[in-house]
Amino acid sequence: MTGYTDEETSGEEINPEDYLENFSLPGLYPYQRAIIDEICVACGCRPVNTGKDAPARGLILLPTGAGKSICYMLPSLIIPGYSLIIYPLNALISDQLKRFSKAGISARSLAGGIKKAAKISSIAEAASGKVRVLLANPESLLDTEIQTALAENPPLHAVFDEAHTSAEWGYSFRPAYLRVCSFIRNLAPARISAFTATASPELLPQMAELIFGDQGYSLHSRSPAKDNIAFGAVPSICREADILRLVENCLTPPMIIFCRRRRDAENTARLLACRLNDEGNEKVRFYHAGLSNEEKQQVERWFMKGGNLILCATCAFGLGVDCPGVRSVVHLAPPPSVEAYVQESGRAGRDGKPCRALMLFGPEDLADEGELLRNRRYRDLVSAFLSNKRCRRKSLMDLFSTDDSHPACGICDVCTGSEQLTPHGFQEITGLVKEFPFMFRSGDVSDLLKGYRSVNPGGAGRKSRFVGTLRDWDYNWCQEAVQCLVSCGTLRRKRFSGRLTTGSAKRLYGEKTRHS
Repeated sequence: MTGYTDEETSGEEINPEDYLENFSLPGLYPYQRAIIDEICVACGCRPVNTGKDAPARGLILLPTGAGKSICYMLPSLIIPGYSLIIYPLNALISDQLKRFSKAGISARSLAGGIKKAAKISSIAEAASGKVRVLLANPESLLDTEIQTALAENPPLHAVFDEAHTSAEWGYSFRPAYLRVCSFIRNLAPARISAFTATASPELLPQMAELIFGDQGYSLHSRSPAKDNIAFGAVPSICREADILRLVENCLTPPMIIFCRRRRDAENTARLLACRLNDEGNEKVRFYHAGLSNEEKQQVERWFMKGGNLILCATCAFGLGVDCPGVRSVVHLAPPPSVEAYVQESGRAGRDGKPCRALMLFGPEDLADEGELLRNRRYRDLVSAFLSNKRCRRKSLMDLFSTDDSHPACGICDVCTGSEQLTPHGFQEITGLVKEFPFMFRSGDVSDLLKGYRSVNPGGAGRKSRFVGTLRDWDYNWCQEAVQCLVSCGTLRRKRFSGRLTTGSAKRLYGEKTRHS
């Protein structure tokens, strides 16, 4: 069905469900219908069985896979004016353009890589009704000529998707969000909607104030973490060894491995490609903001095919990208906030089928200093989620609501009693050093664990059961793990000789975080 004209929407009642054929959907969930009706009424339409008044601002919190996009895509077919939708990432704009096209909705991008004249032309087409939707990122809306064109022909509906990023990023490395939120309010669209999958009680008021100013708004909310995800935490003293073990033995593809930095995404992809004999990059690829638009689109098309695929990515991939068949999500380290973790882990299981989300963490992630630990939402994440005493999902949900009504999930590693309490390699390294205190330097320990040295390291017939126990590890991994244990105080070096002995095992995780 095509969109209604101004005359058609101004009088008779309409039924949003008449447009479901565009999306191949059998029906709408009650919460979707309520949100769509509210948007349509605010924009001058009259859905059947709906009151005449609706708020001009609305905040919608729905978990990933709950059908947020349909809540603003469907109204774009109905309302007598165009919608302007603001996304944080170009990858998301590219993905959503395909979804609008598939639904028969005329949409144009105002993001980077498009000439300014073409953008202004798209705005004119939207004003004439030829284009129903304009998609943009914050930076693309800062251009003076673009702002002038939008001010002359403002949107009827303005949407902030993944709205939590406005507050999470706007006050730090995305200041464009601050200016764009003010600009959108000045355009005075009939409706401003903010959609997100995650917003803690701390973040929600910041986000609302930034987007809506001091104006009131309606709130539609559902639990942000899906009940088909089996969460788990994996202690690690060598992430390379652990991610390889998990990929080879524990996890089901398609899989996304989230990394903090670009080089981590590239190095992890190269490691897995080498170990999986993927010389042609048919099974493993990486994705981050440093790739060209063409390279990003190639990776997106490759991953959307599904199958036995592994994508190593930074946060540049994932926000709202619709990959329904992802079975596993792994974080090489805790992300900056609980909102980011719930959002990214929610890439798994968008089809509603069972899936897993694992987080690796090491002593350095739980240290008492560093920029991340000055972030309260990061501290909340590591202290609550990494406890081995409480259901992972319940711990996460308690950070979004204090009513203590969230039940145990029954499928996470804590609920099933399958949690991993010590890192792989920990017993082998500490056992060897404890057996021969002040006898070996770190290089000697690595040699013995790899089996490069005598099976009688202590001489005089003294044998050790730990020699060769990490022969499957790379030598550098052994060195990394030993250094990790030295850095956190689990192992100690003698001052002048550098020979090792054991220290305090409690310092491996930190009593406040691990045993809270």
